[in-house]
Amino acid sequence: MKKQLLDSWWVLFFALLCFICYEQGIKVWSYQFNSLNAQLHELQSAKTKALLQHDMLLAQVESQNDIDWIELTLMRELGMVPEGQKKVFFTK
Repeated sequence: MKKQLLDSWWVLFFALLCFICYEQGIKVWSYQFNSLNAQLHELQSAKTKALLQHDMLLAQVESQNDIDWIELTLMRELGMVPEGQKKVFFTK
């Protein structure tokens, strides 16, 4: 039995080498999988933000003919005040 084991040392060495290569491959695969998974989550959150912005911009485009929306935009962006209202500034 010992003689057969000593004569086939190269088989054991080859099996050990295959196991080491397999473990190394699993580590590399795991790292790449985690990296791609993180990238997927980032892209999904960016997609969600872009869809929300798209919906907001679409609502703005659709409401451009609405008088109330025009008044609100003038008040918010240009600081204009409708007649009969006072503009108040707060300073620190």
